[in-house]
Amino acid sequence: MKNQWSENVNTGELLTSLELMSMLSISSTTLWRHVKNGELPKPVYIGKKRYWKRASIIGLLG
Repeated sequence: MKNQWSENVNTGELLTSLELMSMLSISSTTLWRHVKNGELPKPVYIGKKRYWKRASIIGLLG
């Protein structure tokens, strides 16, 4: 059975860790250091997968 919330989310609104690392040109270690330091928002979880809200990241970069 699919998670009801995940069915309502447009996948274009979310970034995977690989997409985010590519967008920011950073490594996995640097990504998690920024999250730990509060410089990047914490990811949202859908099942066991982590995603970042695209709008939140663009807001930080803007």
